[in-house]
Amino acid sequence: MKKILLMMSVLMLFSVSGNLAYADDENLLAKDQNETDQVIIKLKDDASISLKNSVTVASDPPGNDQLLALEVPENQSVDAFIDDLEKHEDIQSVEPDYRVELSYTLNDPSFNNLQYHHQKMETKLAWDKTRGSADVIVAVIDDGIDISHPELKTQILNPFDTVKESSSVAAGAHGTHVAGIIGASINNGLGGAGIAPAAKIMPINVFNGNFAYTSEIIEGIYRAVEQGADIINLSLGGYAYSSAFNEAIQAAHKKGVVIIAAAGNERIEKPYYPASYANVISVASSTSLDKASDFSNFGKNIDITAPGTAIYSTLPKGAYGLMSGTSMATPMVSGVAALIKASEPALNNIEIENRLYNSADDLGVTGKDPVYGHGRVNARKALLINYLPVPYVSGVFDYSVAVKGSTEANATVTIKSGSAVLNTGVADSAGRFKVAIPKQKMGTKLSVSSTNSAGLVSQAKEVTVRDGIAPSVPAVNPISSISTSITGKAEVNAKVYSYTGDKKIGEAVAAKGVFAIPIAKQKPDVTISVIAVDAAGNKSAGKTVKVSDKTAPGIPTVNPVKNDSVTITGKAESDAKVYAYAGKVKLGETTAKSGAYSIKVAKQKTGTAIAVYAVDSAKNKSAAKTIKVIAAEKAVNGTHYTITSNVNMRTGASTSHGVIIVIPKGKSVEYVGKSGSWYKVKYGTKTGWVYGSYLK
Repeated sequence: MKKILLMMSVLMLFSVSGNLAYADDENLLAKDQNETDQVIIKLKDDASISLKNSVTVASDPPGNDQLLALEVPENQSVDAFIDDLEKHEDIQSVEPDYRVELSYTLNDPSFNNLQYHHQKMETKLAWDKTRGSADVIVAVIDDGIDISHPELKTQILNPFDTVKESSSVAAGAHGTHVAGIIGASINNGLGGAGIAPAAKIMPINVFNGNFAYTSEIIEGIYRAVEQGADIINLSLGGYAYSSAFNEAIQAAHKKGVVIIAAAGNERIEKPYYPASYANVISVASSTSLDKASDFSNFGKNIDITAPGTAIYSTLPKGAYGLMSGTSMATPMVSGVAALIKASEPALNNIEIENRLYNSADDLGVTGKDPVYGHGRVNARKALLINYLPVPYVSGVFDYSVAVKGSTEANATVTIKSGSAVLNTGVADSAGRFKVAIPKQKMGTKLSVSSTNSAGLVSQAKEVTVRDGIAPSVPAVNPISSISTSITGKAEVNAKVYSYTGDKKIGEAVAAKGVFAIPIAKQKPDVTISVIAVDAAGNKSAGKTVKVSDKTAPGIPTVNPVKNDSVTITGKAESDAKVYAYAGKVKLGETTAKSGAYSIKVAKQKTGTAIAVYAVDSAKNKSAAKTIKVIAAEKAVNGTHYTITSNVNMRTGASTSHGVIIVIPKGKSVEYVGKSGSWYKVKYGTKTGWVYGSYLK
């Protein structure tokens, strides 16, 4: 529509600039949306004035120039400017021309859940009835669309830019993504698919840079109606109410247009426009798990929910990517509305709205609620396609005597093996079933189907009987402290694992039923558990084996043995039995308490070879320590001497050594040893040295 310039000499035109306000930046949003530099003026029917540098906003009926947009002079506030204008007798009303944001949030690319929304909304089943129609037109009022995108170029109809008054539109990332959700091509070997790939898309750009004025959106709405749009998608909005905006919405609705808008992304309960105007479907966002998206607004104005988190769709220059937001949820609903209109062209907009609400999958509390509205949109149900889902079936094993699962409440469940019916049963009121069957061999193919009370039969769920019988407990050969492998027998080709407590110490495959698990040497008395796991993941009970002691004690130490000794002493492993032999004759034995031993023996001849070895409690025998009996030193005049005078007993064989004790004359001492003229003697408990001339 051509904009008409009206004249008023006292008013001046000033340029506008602004920055994009993303929905996840609340402070920037409030600042940019409430600080506008433009107003919307509604003239009285008989107004005769002209306003210089104002532009006519498209209106209903087309050609009515009573609604104008005008910039605020640089030296005036918006409020003051409105006050001045409202004093003019030809002006009916004035309101701020608020700037409006795109309702989306960016997300890092991830391809794990590409177009999961089709599964959630059962789009493929809806496509059995219709994929949309070229007679159905969805106007996407946004920041422009890449009309040459391979997924969209055949769907584009009557593009228009309200800012430039041109049929050439910018390739906006947001608008291209939204358009792809609604109507990206199907079966072309590229990217994904739209909800209604056969519908027509009417791109209307209302953005000048990063912002759209309300007046531009209003013009976009009137243009969409004028050009025959059936559905208007508004993935944009703000928190400021506009009566002019509302009038445009209501005018479009009266013409039979379905109007669908984003609910906002601040996770707050606050009216968001245009979604909160009457006769607009307000769309909240959900995740792949049917939970409310963490950014989605809520409140009594929410009408319906659609997937809006991590949505994969088209981007400019033939690209694809993920975006999140109620902006992405909104075209989901627009796409389903397009399918309904294609399937039942006679339905009016109110009937389409009610169909969307009544066919939604109820989420959250029962009935309409402030988080999910009427529920998450469902394309199959919206097209009234009766469909009984394939039953869910729990695992069936070779030991199973029943098939368990879930289906529609009270449906009849049939279990077949080939064409033979094994049994039938009825699901309870919650849809759970348990149907008895004879035990089946591993690998047997079963089919499970259900039939509801309306006679609708589901597709069959194919189930393969699995190996559910655990392997036998492995047979394990004895393990000792010197073992470097664990050997034994287990189920053929089962994996065999060995553990000490929770620590795995080795594994092997029981090829041909025999296994050998390499291990590090283990300490005696450690308990090892060995289990077998078959190819189906069934685990045997554990076989526990205690490590036996096969480690011989160390060689005992032996103190010198003289020909007059009556004991053999030394050190050996604690609690080991210590034996002494002279040739084949056992001289004696004892137990090494705390690592020391003393064996009582008869005196042995000088030069006799004596072998001493230790045997631990596990009967492990050490190597022998062999020594020879040595001669004891003879006393000079017997073994005892008498002191001839008081004498100093010293610490060593020299007068320079310190005195230990003075031995009185006439006392007896015991001879111990000799060094030159010095004698080593024992007096009472004291042992030391005295000069030989003091002894007799």
